Amino acid sequence: TVDMDKTKTLSITPNPFTNYVKIENASIGMDYHVFDLNGREITAGKVLQTGFELNLQHLNSGMYLLKVGTTTERIIKN
Repeated sequence: TVDMDKTKTLSITPNPFTNYVKIENASIGMDYHVFDLNGREITAGKVLQTGFELNLQHLNSGMYLLKVGTTTERIIKN
């Protein structure tokens, strides 16, 4: 299993975002999932590097849920 470093807090910036969010303090290989507010999965993958930038420019404006490992954060697309 892949765990986040317990001494660091997951960071997702900027939020709100326009095209990309940067995922920091997540372990390489950790799964991520983006859901709409109805619980439908929009996209998913693995964190490929430290400071991983996730391209979400294809999303419509609105609120989404980004799950990285076991942590879920609300993100807002402008």
